[in-house]
Amino acid sequence: MTLTVSKTWRRTEESVSRNNGKKKALRLFLLAIEVLSVSTARRDRGVKRRIYLDEQVDEYWIVDADAWCIERWRRGDDRPEIVIDTLAWRSSGSVEALLLDVPRLLEDALR
Repeated sequence: MTLTVSKTWRRTEESVSRNNGKKKALRLFLLAIEVLSVSTARRDRGVKRRIYLDEQVDEYWIVDADAWCIERWRRGDDRPEIVIDTLAWRSSGSVEALLLDVPRLLEDALR
């Protein structure tokens, strides 16, 4: 399994305002991941979460390095699953799950 990480929010947001292509652009995502910061926390947990999940993105993760966790949102959830140990994610049609050791991931990222 290959995991490709890309910062696409600005490009998607721009295409929405220019040609109303939001639905078409967002349906390509199975998973959206944001890394939380003080300046983006409110937007990531509010507007962005609603946009991604309303447009049928399967899951939306918010990586919170200060709290050492990942907030895992799925369509239809009222609250996130708070993952502090191992996160297992499997895309539809995939045989293998991607396993993330959350503490190790955050420790490596914060070095």
